[in-house]
Amino acid sequence: MLGGPTHPIGERSKGRWPDPKAPKCNGPCTQRWPSGIARATPAGTSMPGPMGATLFRTVGGRELGVRLVPMKPDEFRAFYDRNVRDYASDMIRADQATPENALEKSEEEMVKLLPQGQETPNHQFLSVISEPGETRAGEVWYALQDYPAGRELFVYWLGIAEPYRRKGYATATVHSLEALAKKEKVRRVALAVFGNNREAQMFYDRLGFSATTIVLVKPVERT
Repeated sequence: MLGGPTHPIGERSKGRWPDPKAPKCNGPCTQRWPSGIARATPAGTSMPGPMGATLFRTVGGRELGVRLVPMKPDEFRAFYDRNVRDYASDMIRADQATPENALEKSEEEMVKLLPQGQETPNHQFLSVISEPGETRAGEVWYALQDYPAGRELFVYWLGIAEPYRRKGYATATVHSLEALAKKEKVRRVALAVFGNNREAQMFYDRLGFSATTIVLVKPVERT
């Protein structure tokens, strides 16, 4: 979802998971790809594909870049708690939960998805860094999933902070994920959007995404 979750909320007790070790980069650690994308090569850190890369694009006559880097432990904790609350609100608006049980249902789903928190295998939690400026412009959560038909990169969350919306950062972030998917030999990039989020649907449609499954509902009038 543009500016919020594409899919996956209760308060999480602090200390549920140990703080993961944040990747470190000592000294210069980027190298230019022939395609114009810079790939990060942090010392002593194995990072899949072009994670840490800077993808540049021209928007409104100026060049902007985004770089995806692993969230720090405190950033992940804040992201998790906010995601739980926001997803609960989304479920209420989509009539998938009531105000009384939305937080509980959201928390249950998050714990099921992330039994080891930030250390859950195959899940990546990234900060979107704006260049120039080196400011944190958004967040991304995705997972690599293997299916009989091939590997898929599923985006659970793509959120851009308000000051950076409608300026090309979300588009550049999606392009960075696509570059990562190519490096990881992923067959497709997928995500889920609530049916009432027309803005996000139009955004992803412009970027070439198409619906594979549509769930239709019709309320039944009670007599």
